[in-house]
Amino acid sequence: MSEAAAETLAVPPLIYQIELGFPPGVAPRWAALGQVSGARRHPRPTQLIWHDTSTADLARHQLALAEQDGIWRLSALRPGKHVWPPASPPPLLAEAANFDDLGLAIASPVAPVASFNGQIRQVEIVGSAGMVAARWLTGQIRCVVDEAPDARIELTGPREALLAAALALAEQGAFVPLSSLPQAALTLAEHGALPPRHLGAAQIPVESINLADGLAFAIGQLVDTTLYWAARIPPARNGEPVHQMRVAVRRLRSLLGTPRKTAVGEVWLVTKQKLGSLARELGDARAWDVFLEGAGAEMTRAWPDDRRITSFVARARKQRETAYAVLRADLAGDRMRKMAVELALFAKLRPFVVHSEEIWTTDCREFAGAALDRRLHKLSAPGEDLDGLSATELHEIRKNAKRLRYGCELFAGFWGGKPVRKYLERLSELQESLGEINDAASLEPLLASLGPCGFAAGMAVGIATERARPALKQAQTAWRKLLGTDEFWS
Repeated sequence: MSEAAAETLAVPPLIYQIELGFPPGVAPRWAALGQVSGARRHPRPTQLIWHDTSTADLARHQLALAEQDGIWRLSALRPGKHVWPPASPPPLLAEAANFDDLGLAIASPVAPVASFNGQIRQVEIVGSAGMVAARWLTGQIRCVVDEAPDARIELTGPREALLAAALALAEQGAFVPLSSLPQAALTLAEHGALPPRHLGAAQIPVESINLADGLAFAIGQLVDTTLYWAARIPPARNGEPVHQMRVAVRRLRSLLGTPRKTAVGEVWLVTKQKLGSLARELGDARAWDVFLEGAGAEMTRAWPDDRRITSFVARARKQRETAYAVLRADLAGDRMRKMAVELALFAKLRPFVVHSEEIWTTDCREFAGAALDRRLHKLSAPGEDLDGLSATELHEIRKNAKRLRYGCELFAGFWGGKPVRKYLERLSELQESLGEINDAASLEPLLASLGPCGFAAGMAVGIATERARPALKQAQTAWRKLLGTDEFWS
């Protein structure tokens, strides 16, 4: 462990701050959180007015400028240069009583572009775990031609008290906002769609001095990605959102298991179990997408007038619709909303630091090398030749290759350059070819759920098997290339 990592161990702060969305028009039941102080219960009117130049210079630099009650505040608009985890208020970058004192280097004058008109209600709640200050903001976002209701609850307090209050609010309907309030207001003014806070693989930034900081950052990125795609599955006309969300959930599950034997407490273990259940639902929907886009589409093209084939494919489509209906219902339900709050709190409150202090002081790069070595050792256990391995054994290799790839992506920033890209390409080639084999091997049990349809099912399995035939040779080539490639972290 480096001295810098030891000296800058992310000792959990005494006070945390989180921000949750709340259904507009629904009042929180404060008493459910603990004993409520009556001194500050009465609401007061408030107005926030966001300003920008005529060419949106501040928004282009991911900045939001608001005036509220005579105070000017400059905050980050969305993650990027300024990073903050989900379920957190945007970082305040500057504050002044006069606009000129902010020191903004902009050539054009600013003018109002959007506003929030509503009420603030402040409450202090004392529970068994401590005192939490709650600030409830409710009202309307308005711009020139549109308006939309919005409600936020900002909680400030010690870790355990904050956790208890947030989970109690989640039971009442609180959720993880997909954007900050300034981002929601400026997006409404621009008549656009909310941009994602993060997409793709998580990558620990090189500025992370210890594993606690790095892991919390990456978890937050993957929670953002998961929620972004979850919001796009209900209206989607193709399988891409399911595929992308499934990948994000897989990465998140792999990331939560990165440090071995991590003790995180009962709440978080239940959250991991929920994540596993969600992964299975995504997998069910994705399996039908893969069949219908692959062997199913090929069968339909080859035998468009064969009723046995058309009926078979129609039944498969119905199964896909059923799998999607189950998934959509889950995503729209309380379980997904509460799990999102729990995962966001995991990234924000970092309970793992409390339970496993020693490992979290480890330098990120030092930990990465050892972790990737372990994953590579497990992957390369079968030796240099894949011939003679069963479909089950090849699938296990594929899963280990995936885990190694996720780890490489996570820590790539500490090395970077061509060696990292080359190694990831080798892993991707292996994963893709083994995926073709697994799709063919898993098709027969999938199609069994359609009931008796021997001819059509046999044709489907035959097509998938034929399509996968070259994949074994490709997998063997990719395997040898990977084992012959130097590890970039060595």
